[in-house]
Amino acid sequence: MLLARRGVALREIARQSRLPLSNVQYWVQRAARQRLDRVEFTDRSRRPLRSPNALLPKMVERILALLCGAPVVAALAVFSPWLRREKTAVFWLTVMLLAAIPAATVAPLGKNLGFVAVGAYGLIASFLAGVFNQPDWLPSSLTYRTLAWAACALLLLAHGPGAVAGRLLVTVGLRPSWENVDRALDIGNPPGLENKDVVIINSPSVLALAYVPFAKAYSHQPLPRTLRTLAPGCTSFEVKRSDERTLVIQSKAPNIFACDDFGPVHTFYAVRFSNVFLGELQFKRGERLERGNLEVEILELDAAELPCRIALRFNASLDAPTFHWLQFNFQTRSYQPFLVPAVGQRVTVLGPVR
Repeated sequence: MLLARRGVALREIARQSRLPLSNVQYWVQRAARQRLDRVEFTDRSRRPLRSPNALLPKMVERILALLCGAPVVAALAVFSPWLRREKTAVFWLTVMLLAAIPAATVAPLGKNLGFVAVGAYGLIASFLAGVFNQPDWLPSSLTYRTLAWAACALLLLAHGPGAVAGRLLVTVGLRPSWENVDRALDIGNPPGLENKDVVIINSPSVLALAYVPFAKAYSHQPLPRTLRTLAPGCTSFEVKRSDERTLVIQSKAPNIFACDDFGPVHTFYAVRFSNVFLGELQFKRGERLERGNLEVEILELDAAELPCRIALRFNASLDAPTFHWLQFNFQTRSYQPFLVPAVGQRVTVLGPVR
């Protein structure tokens, strides 16, 4: 900017800085007549931070709480007369609630709800048996009798034909997701892979990479010597090579774990969740983490105290032939070679939103 304001031709500035002329013209036009200390030099996307029709996160939370809480309140209203009468039903309710305590302290996986389901199914069976075999216990209120029989019908439909139909629909609906998982696992099979250290700049699903050794073993393919990913790929970031062995990653989003805005609902939110739910995201500025032949230093944190700028120092030159560099291309949904920049140069690795 100083050269341009001193009258140096833009072509000459582009030649000296080794930048395209269009880039120089863009930044000169963007600075206009502003003082240089007031110019925003950070290149930000023109895409709105939030879709005009997107719901606020707090509103989404309230809607979900209402959708989940309403059936619980309705179930308590229908089951409570039977619970006051039948001790067996109280036993199954107690089993369900006690089993929910340890399930709530671990990762929210469906398999962790197995023991909760034992108590729930016992309670449902007890209620159905009471309605069909002992209808005289039902309160005389027509409203309650209607609700009780409606609950029986819904429970039988949901856990009978509904469960079968749901299983089929989930199998068909998840087929594209499993295809995407296969793409996230396919790191290729170049010659000499067994002697290579594979480094992926932006894996879309960090958790999926844990299955790469099993997938390759199943397909009778050679395994890489090591496999690591440097950052989640749910947003764009800048990669700068500061010296022969060091890369510096600067997130375009608030932090490297962030996900671009896709509106209120999108599959990438689930991908982002899978990238972080296995660990506690606690970091300190200046903290250094040793991971084999790699040292990670936290250079900057955002307002949420999550890393937005990190340095990754390898124990060998980044140009060493033992490294096999990859990046995920979200347009082709496949891995492609990543060209490590020269010392002092930087490149932008694009996320799913451009």
